[in-house]
Formats: sequence, C-alpha cells, structure tokens
Amino acid sequence: NDDNLWFDFLRKAGSEIGLKPISTSDIIQLISKDLKRDLAPIFMAYLQSKNWPEVEWKISIADGKPMLEYRWNVVNTEQKLGVEFVLDGKNVRLIPDVEWKSIAANSQKSILESNERLNLIRTKKITP
Repeated sequence: NDDNLWFDFLRKAGSEIGLKPISTSDIIQLISKDLKRDLAPIFMAYLQSKNWPEVEWKISIADGKPMLEYRWNVVNTEQKLGVEFVLDGKNVRLIPDVEWKSIAANSQKSILESNERLNLIRTKKITP
C-alpha cells in the first residue's frame, strides 16, 4: 500500500536493468532484494496458477461471541498475503494460513467481506 515505494523501485530497476532482457525470476529477485523480503511465493501464487489466491471465510459463534474464521484455499502454502476485512467498522488486515484462524467481533453484522478489487485476492463466504 505504498505507491512511493513502488515507483522508487521502478526507477531503480529501470536504471539497473536498462534495455537488457531479463526473466520473471530476475524481476522477483530484484523486488525481493529491494524490499528485503522474499516475494517469490506471492508472485508464484499468481504466475503458476490460472486462479487467484482465494480466502474462505465464515462466521461462527464461540462462547457467545461472533468469530470471523478464515483460511487459504490454495496449493501454495508459502504465501503470506494479507487480506482486508471490515470488522467492527474498522479495516483489519489478516494473514490467512491453510489452517483455520479466527478473530472475535462485536456482532455478526459488523463482519464485512473485503473488497476483492483492492486486494487482488478472491474471497468466498462459506455458509454452515
């Protein structure tokens, strides 16, 4: 969520690469090096599959409190992409895993699905 960081990277990459041909893995390595974070799993989630990463979610009740439960429904388990939900009127960035995770909410009505267009991640509500 940082346009300045992204455009700084594009300027650096353009001056470093110039007009020479490069591969996808070269770009992934450059971005990962610049951000000091391994982004290969994230890129592979989009480049090696025809389907976008998908987060399954559902609402459950535990000890009388509504819970948002969520998990990845993907093969690539290394990705650490965040997905945003609206919880109790606030945007919350969650990091799903292949195992179900949960977070408490004040009411069932206060749990809203994220905006896919902003996240580039599909979400799928599961109804019990």
